[in-house]
Amino acid sequence: MAEQDGVTYFIARQDEDPGFCVIRAKGQDEAAWGTGCGTGTGRVITNTTIGITESVTLVTDGYTTVDLEEEGWSKVSDNLLVR
Repeated sequence: MAEQDGVTYFIARQDEDPGFCVIRAKGQDEAAWGTGCGTGTGRVITNTTIGITESVTLVTDGYTTVDLEEEGWSKVSDNLLVR
């Protein structure tokens, strides 16, 4: 779990697929939440949610985020970036 600017981020593994999901929620706003799942290595999923202005992207361990940061993405954690 990670938090930034009132948004809480959770990362989960999929039950039957070898992928990951990112879930995010904004404070007590029941309408401002979203989830996205993806598989593979590198950049797994990028998601935009109604009610949360930033997009989020999830990357796998060891993924070099220099290019993403040059595009304006900011790290929330090693595997999670927002823009």
